[in-house]
Amino acid sequence: MSSWPVPPQTLRKSGLLMCLRKCLLPIAILCDADSKPTLLSQQDMRQKRDCVQDSQPAECETPIMQQQFVNESTLSGCNNESTELNGSDGTKKLALYANFISVQQIFLHGSECRNADVLLKPSLVNWSAKSVLSFVCGCGWQVSMSSDSTNESYPLDEAISLASAAVPLGYEDIRSLFTILELTPPTRANLESRSRMKIKAQIDVALKKTLKAAGEEERRLAIEADEFVMFKGERVPAIKVVCDGSWSKRSYGHSYNSKYGNAAILGVRTGKVLFVGERMTTCKMCQSNERYNRTIPHACHKNWSGPSTAMEADLIYEGFSKSVEMHGIVYEFFVADGDSSTYARIKDVYQEFTVKKIECINHVIRNLNTKLRNIAGNSVKRRCISKEERSLPRMESRFKRVGLAVQSACRYYKDLGNWETNWKNLREDIKNIPYHIFGRHNSCKSYFQCSLKDKEPDIVEQVKTKPLFLELVDALDRVASLANSLIRRENTAATLSFNNSKFWVGDLFKMNYLKSPCARWKQEKMRSTRFRNKLSKKKPRILSFPFLKAGRGDENYGTDPDRPDLNEEMLKEEMDSIRRAVTVDKERQQEIQISTLGQSNCEIWGRERRKRLTASNAKRICSMQDSTDNHAVLRQLLSQTEFSNEATIYGNTNEPVAADKYAEIKSLSKDAVKMCGLFVSLEHGGLAVSPDRLVEEDGLLEVKCPITASNISIMDWAKERKSQCSLTIKDGTLTMKTEHAHYYQVAMQIFVTERQWCDYFIWSPTGDYFLQRVTRESTSALWDKMKPKLIRFWEHELLPELADSRLERKLKPRIPEYRALAMKVKEDRLSNKHSDGRSSGVGAAIRGGKDTSTTKEAVGPGSDSRVRREEPSAECGGSSKDVPAIGQQPPAP
Repeated sequence: MSSWPVPPQTLRKSGLLMCLRKCLLPIAILCDADSKPTLLSQQDMRQKRDCVQDSQPAECETPIMQQQFVNESTLSGCNNESTELNGSDGTKKLALYANFISVQQIFLHGSECRNADVLLKPSLVNWSAKSVLSFVCGCGWQVSMSSDSTNESYPLDEAISLASAAVPLGYEDIRSLFTILELTPPTRANLESRSRMKIKAQIDVALKKTLKAAGEEERRLAIEADEFVMFKGERVPAIKVVCDGSWSKRSYGHSYNSKYGNAAILGVRTGKVLFVGERMTTCKMCQSNERYNRTIPHACHKNWSGPSTAMEADLIYEGFSKSVEMHGIVYEFFVADGDSSTYARIKDVYQEFTVKKIECINHVIRNLNTKLRNIAGNSVKRRCISKEERSLPRMESRFKRVGLAVQSACRYYKDLGNWETNWKNLREDIKNIPYHIFGRHNSCKSYFQCSLKDKEPDIVEQVKTKPLFLELVDALDRVASLANSLIRRENTAATLSFNNSKFWVGDLFKMNYLKSPCARWKQEKMRSTRFRNKLSKKKPRILSFPFLKAGRGDENYGTDPDRPDLNEEMLKEEMDSIRRAVTVDKERQQEIQISTLGQSNCEIWGRERRKRLTASNAKRICSMQDSTDNHAVLRQLLSQTEFSNEATIYGNTNEPVAADKYAEIKSLSKDAVKMCGLFVSLEHGGLAVSPDRLVEEDGLLEVKCPITASNISIMDWAKERKSQCSLTIKDGTLTMKTEHAHYYQVAMQIFVTERQWCDYFIWSPTGDYFLQRVTRESTSALWDKMKPKLIRFWEHELLPELADSRLERKLKPRIPEYRALAMKVKEDRLSNKHSDGRSSGVGAAIRGGKDTSTTKEAVGPGSDSRVRREEPSAECGGSSKDVPAIGQQPPAP
């Protein structure tokens, strides 16, 4: 605040102080709370002035200049001719510092002008919440005292509009507030139209300036830290940002249909906003115009026609694509949660380098705790966790320690530094947490402080095969795969704070409904029984419970987020870890076999089987050409859905009956024909088989109970179903087809279990049956050709998917180099044939998705052209009729 331009001593000697008192006396009278503020007559003012003269100091002997008061306003927009001051009822807002400047100007003028006739003139400004008092000197000089000062703050009406958006408040709420405070409320039209549009324009300008200033600060800090990347041949400052989006309504995990969404990008160093955007799917005014067939000019807010789930990804992509244009920087790292497909959109936005994602540790821990609650409450999908497991001693305290242990491990290694290598140690420590909380501390590091828990019993052996423990291990394996991000302990708290700001939330409501939240009384009206019933008659409420389609988001948002692929080093580490886990010795093989008795009825059987290639899929994998896409096969192998239909139920029900019949035929005791579990190969842990029965010490039994042979003889069944049947008739005798999937299955079972033979037994309720013994010697050549193909498929295609599943993220699985090359050669060959136009039959085959290379000829309809279909690999002894149509496979990426 500036100092007085004239010293008080000079004012006293010149009499200007008394002049000021006389000038400001009417203001004091007008602001008197006990009287109605009116403009006094000259006679009344003289009486007031005489009272002041009687009380003036003795040293002030300067003659008092005569004061005149006029009753008309000379300011623009005020035509009040009465003696009452319009608009002065109630309390008035006073801009203190601005009026102090006016008082200074009065003193300065009084020291210069001896014609001290100062006139008080009332003025009523067009804006209802603003008042102005004007002082006019006899010489024509004029000064005003206002209730507002645009130099200090927003004008009052504009400030009210801004406050109504930030709190938020509607017009009725503001009017009630002003009435109670005895302030003059603004008019509705001014608040909801003129002031609001002016405020919006000012906010837009201020936002652009703020974003630009934040970008300049982030750029400066990046340059000081010497953090650059090469972009379009130049060194451009690179920074780390945090991103997140929000909607104007809750989704509750199933209703992703918000009309409005926004997203923000903030710099990690400064915590300041670098980009903000919004998407709106509807405009109330446009809908109203369409409904009533009218045209009312308005500012349309609709700028989005896609799904609500895709708003966040689109907004953040826009922010990344404009980073160089807006701020002259690139976003090299970004911190985000894992519930949106944003990363798929932005990872290659700069083309010359890949944006790296850092997972928000808060979201990871929250998702982990959700998984733990599901395990504790037996709410895990397609899993049954018994009450006995959940009732083990101190289970609640054990589960509480899981999240704390993850946080502690991340904090320890972050403080330790050297993140590029220590993330591997963090991953191993997170994987060790299930053993730690159940009392086994052999692998715990010193910072776990396990010495304090020496008296804790080790119950790992008791629970390690239980579904509860296995689900816990799976949950922490998912967390451990993010160790490279978690070691940084970054979070999205800054964007959450931005999204929760009062101003932003109020603006969302108005953007959605073009009205103030004070209209909630209408919601109360909606709750009335009569009004609700009236609506229900027009359009009854429809509840939707989609059983076949879980309403938990889509490819853009929800429970299937598009998290980034692991980098090559992390993927290799994870693959090595799985490879070690599936490898077994003789003791471990027997342990798994015993623990998986019951096979499909056993939880552990499904879990161990999912990691490996089993005999039931051997034929399909061995018959795959290198040029065949692996998408469908991997999806089938990794599917958690339990396949069940009438045929499988019939087979499982009659399998024990058929096994007893086999024992009777072979004159074996029931103890000689025993049930078994999953056998894991000792040669390669990625291969496994589940025979139906073990026969004595050297044999196996594979039972088939086809529902199509339930009321006919086996011979008639083989004749009627030649293509599907596993048997063929040679010289009037039934025998197994060596190219059928069952023959591959039996061969793999013999060599994985290291037994000498397997009896293939087909049973029918009619009493008929088929029995053939397949020996190790007869299948040795086939197995020698099957094994390398199975191992190659597991190592190069299934194992990467187990380590970092892309199918779970609704992406195409990884394709190994040998398969990608073969697919490219095939595509080029088909493209050349199609372009040559050799025959209409070839063109028809290509359009139908058929492969047109090879040995077995098929005549196209209506054409003499011959199309040759490719046969399965000769080394696997395959047949053309067992090869899946190539057109049925998904296209190569």
